[in-house]
Amino acid sequence: MTKTAHTARSNADQRAAALRRAAEERLDHTPPEQATSASPADLLHELQVHQIELEMQNEELRRAQLALEESRDRYLDLYEFAPVGYLSLDRAGLIVGGNLTAAALLGVERAKLLQKRFDRFVEEEDRDLWRRHLLALWGGTGHESLTAELRLRRGDGSSSTAQLYSFVPAIAGENASVRIAISDVSRRRQAEDALRESQAFLAAVLDAIGDAVVVVDRQFRILKANREYFRQSGCDEAEIIGRHCYAVSHQVARPCDELGESCAVRQTLADGCNHAVTHQHVRRDGTKMYIESNSYPLRDQQGRISAVVETLADVTELRRLEQEHETLRQQLHQAQKMEAIGLLAGGIAHDFNNMLGVILGRAEMALMQVPPGGERLQHSLAEITRAGQRSAALVAQLLAFARKQTVSPRIVDLNEVVAGMLSMLRRLIGEDIALCWQPGGDLWRVKIDSTQVDQLLANLVVNARDAIAGQGRIDISTANVRLAEQEAAAMEGALAGEYVQLAVIDSGSGMTPEVLAHIFEPFFTTKELGQGTGLGLATVYGAVRQNGGCIRMESMPGQGTSCWILLPRHCGDITVAPLESGPMAKGGGETLLLVEDEPALLAMTRRVLEGLGYTVLAASSPGVALELAGTHGAAVSLLITDVVLPEMNGRALVERLRQHNPSLRCLFMSDYSVDVISERDMLGGEVNFVGKPFAIKELAAQVRQVLDRE
Repeated sequence: MTKTAHTARSNADQRAAALRRAAEERLDHTPPEQATSASPADLLHELQVHQIELEMQNEELRRAQLALEESRDRYLDLYEFAPVGYLSLDRAGLIVGGNLTAAALLGVERAKLLQKRFDRFVEEEDRDLWRRHLLALWGGTGHESLTAELRLRRGDGSSSTAQLYSFVPAIAGENASVRIAISDVSRRRQAEDALRESQAFLAAVLDAIGDAVVVVDRQFRILKANREYFRQSGCDEAEIIGRHCYAVSHQVARPCDELGESCAVRQTLADGCNHAVTHQHVRRDGTKMYIESNSYPLRDQQGRISAVVETLADVTELRRLEQEHETLRQQLHQAQKMEAIGLLAGGIAHDFNNMLGVILGRAEMALMQVPPGGERLQHSLAEITRAGQRSAALVAQLLAFARKQTVSPRIVDLNEVVAGMLSMLRRLIGEDIALCWQPGGDLWRVKIDSTQVDQLLANLVVNARDAIAGQGRIDISTANVRLAEQEAAAMEGALAGEYVQLAVIDSGSGMTPEVLAHIFEPFFTTKELGQGTGLGLATVYGAVRQNGGCIRMESMPGQGTSCWILLPRHCGDITVAPLESGPMAKGGGETLLLVEDEPALLAMTRRVLEGLGYTVLAASSPGVALELAGTHGAAVSLLITDVVLPEMNGRALVERLRQHNPSLRCLFMSDYSVDVISERDMLGGEVNFVGKPFAIKELAAQVRQVLDRE
């Protein structure tokens, strides 16, 4: 019975009792004489009044009864069909009452619920939790609501997840019971599980992305990040979430744009567009890396930007590859320029050297024939010779950096070659500059034309001299070095292995990085007009590369310049070839076959050789040479031929002639190293050659040496 129905019935009972007491009091106070003397009519009227009063009371009672029943039915419906189940349990945990919703939640009829233990409907895994919940309820002070989430087993064996809200009324007394409201939260739990799975899936996807991903709010606070972001920043999740992204990524106290750096996140917050920025990032350990940042806006339901997703790609390796590509591109550009100049040099060197050979040869012959008292003529011829030699040196420089210079590589001790140059180098630099020589001990041998060493040393020392204003110092040293793979990768053209190092270090003015980047380019010079050709270091570069070596230079303004040349160690026969010297070598009447397609040079060389005591058969082409050889046969002791000839080259001519004269010796004339050196391996032996333009003494020595060889 509800409180309202109980109150209505109580009021009706009170009014009936009041009427009865009033009637009894009236009867008690009526005098006997009045009671007995009343007329029957009066008594009848009185009875009728009482009858009406009783009927009115009965009607009021019926209305109260109806209201009570309606109230009871209304509240009973609310109880039975509430959206949550209600149960009452006694101290033993038995169900003593419950609504239809509770029965439906548990999947049994309500009648079968009564006097059943509630823990029968609790899954085995959660029964301990239910017992602790029940003990906590009975141990409370009353009206304390406790909650618990349990998995319940329905009558059909299916399971559901329920939220329990329980309390014990404080005034229940001995018949106290636990009141429980049960809500089915299975769908909510499924939704929460699905949300967790979705979040876990999203986290797994983010972690699978190779780039770092971070989500920041409008105040640049980090809301979410993936594993790669943790790796790049060197922090774990607890250290990152909630912190400002600029503090984590750049270790600064203010946003990047306030410090003059571009910020993709700021730009996206400002205009709502995607942005990309590349910047430098510093890890916690202090190492630097390049990061490409791409930002994308996240909007709320009203379309306002609530956060920004930023992807951070580690492009450090890409930057390194780009720099390496740029270095290779510059090297290719340099090689292409050198190739172009080399083609030009190769195109003119042959004819130009032929003309220089005639000029120098005729001048030298004329000097040998100047009569006593012809000082003026001797002086003029000497000037012609010097001019020709300077011209020959210029051509040699062109050919050197083009790597086509005629060379005669020999196994040499670099210490001996440098030591032989010191007196000349000291004359070049003057008395104000100290030249310090530090030879390396037990130096390995190298295979190189010693004249190339002289040439590159002279160029480097002259450049060092020009960089020193007033007094200064130039250090020359040699050493054995072993290059590891990593060290070799840092030097252009170098491979891992053993090298002999030649170092030239000066205390001069140094160079800027911009100048240093161009020093090996042909015709590049920082000297005043007329002070330099721009071929010195290009010549050095060409000579070093021609011999399989590599070169590295370092310089800073005001800190001088250091140059390191690495030449491959020679690991074969290390017998050092002596340099020829002595008086002019003479002939003994031997027959020489001379082949040269330049008529003037042919005539001049023939006259020189005849003057040395040889019989000379002169041929202007390979065809004429074959005819002369066929006529004279084995009488020809030595073939002197140019390498570059019409009809066939010098190598092919030698092979043709040796078919009929296998013991024929040969001396090549050339200004192209590639024409000689590339064919040396084909012969399997030593190739003899003399470079154009040549001095008479040099030619005489080479001819005599080849003829006298066993």
